[in-house]
Amino acid sequence: MVRGARQSQQPRSRLAPRLSGTVEKPPRKRKSRFLKQLLSDYCLEMKKF
Repeated sequence: MVRGARQSQQPRSRLAPRLSGTVEKPPRKRKSRFLKQLLSDYCLEMKKF
């Protein structure tokens, strides 16, 4: 598990000095997916009422 985490961090650290913006975008995409799920669930709840 620790080796996999280190491997995932290595490419990010290499891209960080060149494009720091790209490193911040992946987590934002994950959050957007989570927000979309919340919105879909919220819409379904509103439709029930």
